[in-house]
Order: sequence, then C-alpha cells, then structure tokens
Amino acid sequence: MKRRKLNRNALNEQYGFDFGDKVLNALGKALKCDFGKTSAIGRYAGHRFAVLAQVKNKEEAHALRAKIKATAKSIRQIGGVPVTLYLSVGYVLFSETLDLEEQAKLSEVRLLADHDKNISAESRLSHSSEIFHLFDDLPLSYSVYHVTYAEHSGLYDAVIFYVNHQFEKFGGRPAKEILGHSVRELYPFIEEAWFQNVKRAALDGEPVEGEFTDALRGKRFHFTARQIIYPGYCAITYAEAPQG
Repeated sequence: MKRRKLNRNALNEQYGFDFGDKVLNALGKALKCDFGKTSAIGRYAGHRFAVLAQVKNKEEAHALRAKIKATAKSIRQIGGVPVTLYLSVGYVLFSETLDLEEQAKLSEVRLLADHDKNISAESRLSHSSEIFHLFDDLPLSYSVYHVTYAEHSGLYDAVIFYVNHQFEKFGGRPAKEILGHSVRELYPFIEEAWFQNVKRAALDGEPVEGEFTDALRGKRFHFTARQIIYPGYCAITYAEAPQG
C-alpha cells in the first residue's frame, strides 16, 4: 500500500474528519509517551500541541524540536492506513521575554518559519501578514528573508519571506509576485557584497549596516540587517541614501 504524505487538511479531505481525529490522538499519545515524564504536554487549539520543558539554552531547545519531529515521523500507520507525519515546530525560551503574549507571538513566528519551506506563496502571503502586520504600514521599507547556501555554486541567496507596503513601492512589485522567490532570481543586479552582509546578519547574528547601488535606477540605498526569528532569517530596512 502506498504511504501517504499528507497535511492535516488533505487527510481530512481524503479520509474524513474522524480519521483526522485519530491522527491527532495518535500524535498526542506518542508525545506523551516520549516526553510525558519530563515535560507537560497539551493540545491547546485544533491541531496544535504544546510541550513545556526545562532547557538551559537555545541549543537544547533546537534539540527538543528535532526530537518532537522524530516522534511524529515514528508514527507509521493509523487505523490500517500507512502515514508519514511532518510537524512544523516553533519554540520560545521563557528567558527571552517575560510577557506571555510576546512569548506566544515569538513561538508563532518561529512556527511559521519552520512551515515556510512547504507552503505556497499564497499561503506565505496570508500567514506572514498575520504575524508581521505591525510592519505593514511602517514608513521605512521593511522585509524579512530566509538566507540559504547552495553548495554546488558556493553562493548565498535570500528567499523573500515578508515585505511591507513601503517595500512594494521600493521594489516596484506587489508582495504576491515576490514572496517565496529568491533575490538572485528577482534582482540579478544586486551586488555580491549584499549577500555577504545578509549572511552575516541571518546566520552569524551580526547587526549589519551598509549601502548598495540599484544599477537599474542609478540610486544608492542604505540598509540595516538584523537576525530575526532564529538563525537563517533576517529583517532588513531600506532608505534612499543622501546624494553627495
């Protein structure tokens, strides 16, 4: 029998909501079995679960994420139907912020980032707008990138994860046309130094400031880049540099 690799909505559509409930129950039991002795486990909304555990640092938090994903993949069959479950997992450390609402937002942003690799540009536009809506009307151009490295070319690239309205004016294209696309694909004239700077911000955690030239418009722009969400992602603001 062919093994199914389906998301929650596809499972419900193909097998019905009763089967979807069986999947959630199986996942809950597996999480309780693997983490119940050292953590608090709960299903807090729909298909979402929470695992509360004591960790010392982000490295241990990342290790916990990996173990949670492995627990889901260990479920190979439900009700006689072969399945492979893939979880999107976000996290937050209590020490990062004492505000519970901020903790929930930060965890949600990281969950969205984890989910980002497997969603369409349309879904990315909808979900990222919900998370970053406070930046939509910022007077500065604001955007978020997922920085990647291609071993075959030895080059860094940056996939556009979110842009605000000012960036749409700045870049000359609506968000729905550029989200999920790479900077090298959309803006081949960008200088190589720009990619090295976003790499430093996203992967090395360094706050970076610099300038680059838009060769098509003959303008110089100042930018700031800082890591956001977790390593691999950075937020960038742009402003036209004074002519001198």
